[in-house]
Amino acid sequence: MHLDEFESEQFHEFEQPQAFEGKNPFACCAACRQRALGVAAEAPGYLGEEELEAKAAPKPVISPLARASKFGLNTRGGARRYPVYGLIVHTTGGGPARRARLNLKSKSKNCKVALDCALKIYAGGEGFPHYVIDYDGTIVCTCSEGHIAWHSGASKAAVAYIREHGAPGWWKKTWGAKQSPFALPPQSRSPNHQYLGVELLQTEAGGSYSDAQYRALAALIADVERRYGLKFDRPPNRALLGHEDVNPAPYQGGKIGGRSLDSLKAGWDPGASRGWFSWDKLWRALRGNTPAPAGIQRELDSEAPGTASPLRRKGAGYAAYTKQRLDDTLRQLRAAGRLSITDEQIDLFQRISNVETGGGITALNTWDSAVVSVGFMQWTLSHGKLQTWIRAAAPAFGRHGIELDPDRTYAFKGGAVTAIRGAATARELRLSPWAERFYRASFEPEAIIAEVAIAQRMIAKELDRVRLWYGAAAHRRFAGFYRQSAWLRAIFHEGYNNRPVAAKAAVKAALARSAGVDAARFLEIFKEELVRAFTAIGDGQKGKNVIAKTAKLR
Repeated sequence: MHLDEFESEQFHEFEQPQAFEGKNPFACCAACRQRALGVAAEAPGYLGEEELEAKAAPKPVISPLARASKFGLNTRGGARRYPVYGLIVHTTGGGPARRARLNLKSKSKNCKVALDCALKIYAGGEGFPHYVIDYDGTIVCTCSEGHIAWHSGASKAAVAYIREHGAPGWWKKTWGAKQSPFALPPQSRSPNHQYLGVELLQTEAGGSYSDAQYRALAALIADVERRYGLKFDRPPNRALLGHEDVNPAPYQGGKIGGRSLDSLKAGWDPGASRGWFSWDKLWRALRGNTPAPAGIQRELDSEAPGTASPLRRKGAGYAAYTKQRLDDTLRQLRAAGRLSITDEQIDLFQRISNVETGGGITALNTWDSAVVSVGFMQWTLSHGKLQTWIRAAAPAFGRHGIELDPDRTYAFKGGAVTAIRGAATARELRLSPWAERFYRASFEPEAIIAEVAIAQRMIAKELDRVRLWYGAAAHRRFAGFYRQSAWLRAIFHEGYNNRPVAAKAAVKAALARSAGVDAARFLEIFKEELVRAFTAIGDGQKGKNVIAKTAKLR
């Protein structure tokens, strides 16, 4: 869909529902269409009418990576009857950006931001996609996936032109001389019935798209793959293609190919043959979405978009927990060759997660003063620890629309921390769309692997701090006990994670009382001193909880 004719606030004929009526390849039943095009009933993707309806999306769905358009969702296309087969990528062209600039210049009360200009016309227009991706990677839903969006197709004039003259040379290089553009969709009355439409917002000057848009598009594609059980090969292919692939002869301004016919010389939407859009760049972003081990994938599927939200309202924000155990997950990643970790480290992390997440691979909290805490170590936004994790696993978080904004900060009592792109204030991150993004991102294998690496470095530093606190001799004594007791290790690090000042005081007091004792006795002394240290700062019950919850693995 190309909105360069934006001034008229009308879409071209190939976008409108009337374009699918009359004598064209899309205006017949699936079987008739395939016979007309010479496609065998056994061709890949072929399904009978009853099978198609049975596999159709059962209910309206909006990806959790997206927010709904503030102008509402367009349902004019009606409910979906066919299953989602793939995605078609589009560009808006420079029309929305041009309209925004003109409105701003004339002080019009109409839209003054390119995204709003596009969303407004999609809300009531004859053409509209399912999703729009802004320059910064923000994904906005304009039509539920459970409804048909009018985003792709071919007018009678375009069909007639291709039948008479054949497909353009650039198209044949991609698809082959014997292929027909109108045979790319597997079967349906039009591509709209089986494809989700995704628009990339362009600047007024046109040309290329931002890195954030590629990352957001890749994240959305991975999300669709997971929810619908699809597997996309390297694009362009029949399941993942551009509007120009299904209609290489656009109808614009009353003429095929526009006023100069240059659309026939190279792809026009999203412009892969013009150098505007890069399938290779998108594929590189997609390859970051490597499959998870089976156990993790089951959990990802259970938390997948389209299922009931995992979030539960709590205070000013939300909380979410999982039943997927941390130690099981880490062993699966290790068995898959994706994580280097010892049994001793798995033991330690599980004991810590018993306190932080109830033993799960992750948990989410957006209701307390930290604003966002997530992961098995409960990395916090207000202390900048969450930002460290996002930097270390940028592609994994990016697939869920989470990116750091290095040019902005949020102010907290402890100082300023890096902001999250798209959230003007830290308070916004408490709300359900952001909370769900963080929770789902924390299940990504790449995020878990990065979290383990950060935790390993942090724990090594915490043990080494004993040397800084009390000298080399005290460090050697404490390290000796530390190596012999898994429970001591967990109590020390979890105590430090909760209240560093309490852990420091407990180490000093326990060492002073432990001359000539063995590791078992030192553990008992340390437990007593930790509770005493927590009590001294007014949180004795927390100290008892740390000890109790780190006691056992199972």
